[in-house]
Amino acid sequence: IAGEKAGIIKEGIPIVTAVTQPEALQVIRHEAERHAAPFQSLHDTCVIFNEEALPAGEQFSFKTGEKCYEDIRTSLIGTHQRQNAALSILAAEWLNREDIAHISDEALRSGLVKAAWPGRLELVQEHPPVYLDGAHNEEGVEKLVETMKQRFPDSSISVVFSALKDKPYHNMIKRLETIAHAIHFASFDFPRASLAKDLYDASEISNKSWNEDPDNVIEFIESKKGSNEIVLITGSLYFISEIRKRLQ
Repeated sequence: IAGEKAGIIKEGIPIVTAVTQPEALQVIRHEAERHAAPFQSLHDTCVIFNEEALPAGEQFSFKTGEKCYEDIRTSLIGTHQRQNAALSILAAEWLNREDIAHISDEALRSGLVKAAWPGRLELVQEHPPVYLDGAHNEEGVEKLVETMKQRFPDSSISVVFSALKDKPYHNMIKRLETIAHAIHFASFDFPRASLAKDLYDASEISNKSWNEDPDNVIEFIESKKGSNEIVLITGSLYFISEIRKRLQ
C-alpha cells in the first residue's frame, strides 16, 4: 500500500509525510530518493504537544524547525486530526519557504478551524447525540476506537455497523466491541454489502441486534431518545452516506 501511495511522488517535488510505521516510511523515503524529491518526516523533525480534545474539535501546539505554533485548533474530531493539521502546517511552511505561496499564520489558523469533512466523526444529531464515521478498514476503526475512548470515557455508546463483504469485518467488529454497550448491525443497497445477519453472527457481544433494512437504523436512533447514550454509526462509506441522507 505504501508503494502505491508513494506513486504520487514527483521528480524534484518536496514530500512531507506523517507516516510512523517503519516499513512504510522506508518505502516512501526510498521513492523520494529515487525521484530526487526533498523529504521531510513530521515525527522526525517536529513536536506536537499540549494536546487537548475540545467539545467540537481538537487543540494542540506544534513546534517545527522554523517556529512554534501555540494553541492550534481544528474543527475535525479525532486524535489523528491533530497530526493531519500539523502536516498541513508543515506543507504550508515549505510552500512559503519556496516562495510558491504566501500563507499567513492567521490564514492557517482560520483554514484549520473552517475545514470540514462529512462522515468523519461528524455530529449530525444532538438528541440523542449521533456521530457518523466512515471507518471502513481496520486502521480506521482502530483510530475511531482510540478517539471514542479518549473523548467519551464514561459514556454509554451504541454502535450501528455495516460493512462490505471483502472487508475484514470480524476484526473491525471485535475492536468496536471494546467500546460498545450495544451493537446494531445493518445492511444497505449495494452489490458488495454484507448481510446484517452475517455481521451479527460474527459478533460476540451479548447486547446486539440486526435488520437488513437501512431505514430501521432511524428507528434504532429514535429508540435512544431520552437516554444518555451516544449513537455511533460506522463502517462502509457507502453505508454512512445512505444513513446521512436519511437523517438529513
